[in-house]
Amino acid sequence: MTEPRRRILLATDFDGTVASVVPPTANTQWHPLARSVLERLAQHDEVTLAIVSGRALQELYNYTGGLRCYRAGSFGAEIDTPAGLVLERSIAPEVTIPHALTVAFARDGVAIDRKPHSFSLHWRNAGMSRAHPVLARFTEWAAQNEFEIFDCRGVLEAVRTGVDKVTALRRIANHVRPATVIFAGDDIPDIAAVAWAASRGFGFFIISAEVPNAPSGCVAVSSSSELWMRIRETVVSLLSAPLKDQPCR
Repeated sequence: MTEPRRRILLATDFDGTVASVVPPTANTQWHPLARSVLERLAQHDEVTLAIVSGRALQELYNYTGGLRCYRAGSFGAEIDTPAGLVLERSIAPEVTIPHALTVAFARDGVAIDRKPHSFSLHWRNAGMSRAHPVLARFTEWAAQNEFEIFDCRGVLEAVRTGVDKVTALRRIANHVRPATVIFAGDDIPDIAAVAWAASRGFGFFIISAEVPNAPSGCVAVSSSSELWMRIRETVVSLLSAPLKDQPCR
């Protein structure tokens, strides 16, 4: 059995960290270094992997097949263990966007991605500004239906209130009982999880023009390549350090 003071939970967001950010109709491609680093580190008994994403769980399975890891989809409303056992299943809200609003989206070229527990509004590809009235109407509708709005990189995410990535990360950590938590993210919904991981190990954040500041106490990096080089170095250092240098948390 793995020595408790060696256990590392290595968790990451998916889009923007593990894979490139693309329009909803495009194919997502892994960053080659991300896949290589995760697969190599997963070979260590001390390392447990987790992917925490806004994507639906089934979609996350489609993109991460073959990787032994915890999967948290729909911002943590759906969580499976590496063995495929259910750790969390929240009831999906039975709401639909009003027809008049969907017509307005279609007219203005805004793509809607309906997920089990959230809605994603891809407005930047429509060539509009964040101040566009149709986005204000969507924000108002979301608040009326108990959704929280995350103003992400070219996307408005309406997520059911009470569902978020930091709660998912805590749930997985309670299941794994690691000595050290690592989480990597790149966007607004990741910030709380990155900060929580930093308080229990390491938080990594890819800064960008849209989100130029990393959470306090976290490691800021400028690209996915730099991120995975830094994570590899960090985990290798933790695995090679004497146990006396790794206090239980």
